[in-house]
Amino acid sequence: MNDEDISEYLKLIDELQKEKNGNSKFLDIIKQTLIKEKELDETDLDFLAQLDIRLKERHERSRLYDTKSDFQVDISPLTWLKPFSNNSIKHILKMALFYHVLGIMFMFLVMASFFVYDPSHEMPFYPVTLVDLVSAGPIEESLLFGIPYYLTGNQYVMLGTGVIWVLFHLGGFGEDLNFSTELITWDTFAFVIPTLFFTYRTWISGKGWLSILLHSVWNAGIFGFDCIEVGDCTVYDSSPEGLEYSWIVFLGSVILLGITYWIYTRRKRKIAKQSEPVF
Repeated sequence: MNDEDISEYLKLIDELQKEKNGNSKFLDIIKQTLIKEKELDETDLDFLAQLDIRLKERHERSRLYDTKSDFQVDISPLTWLKPFSNNSIKHILKMALFYHVLGIMFMFLVMASFFVYDPSHEMPFYPVTLVDLVSAGPIEESLLFGIPYYLTGNQYVMLGTGVIWVLFHLGGFGEDLNFSTELITWDTFAFVIPTLFFTYRTWISGKGWLSILLHSVWNAGIFGFDCIEVGDCTVYDSSPEGLEYSWIVFLGSVILLGITYWIYTRRKRKIAKQSEPVF
């Protein structure tokens, strides 16, 4: 095999790798074409096999580097209003861990500040059931992120409703709906500020369903923590009023998920129609 043949092979490999088809069945097709046209012997075939191995190793190293660089890019505050540079599930899960750890750090910073100011101060605790917490994922995500985003097509409208979602976590209202500064949950408020950016970026990256799922899973984890630490392990309120409320919350979450999906598909069809060529 001469240098020209090798150059031709490498050029084809590079083109395939750009299209994410490198080291696949297409390589065998290229080999067969070169074997037929260039009349390659066994030595040349052995060279091609070794070359494939080296190309695969190079591809793997490049992929790992790209994953690392994507994470480095996405943790920069300069990118927090942009889609993730890599919208794979694995990468988004890494970013979920980053933002939630950051939220926990913010939360403990606020709690420490209150402790320094008043060592006897305790953050208010609102007992909630498992059904309420898990249902909050699809309800909050649909109402304040998915529906505003797909309905308007404007990500900054969703950012605005996301800010409302953050303010909602301040609490401050008792059972009689009277507001009191003593009931403000500053720790929860501090935690959801970083997670707002995660949720926002996940939706504009086209993975809103993952944000809904992670929201409910996280809330279920909070329920488990409260169950162990505080002893509040109520799955649902068994009283007639509480049971009725749980059903309303559950059915509401399902209905809102359906509405969100319907608006999403409608917008997707609209974009596809607008992109059709006009003759």
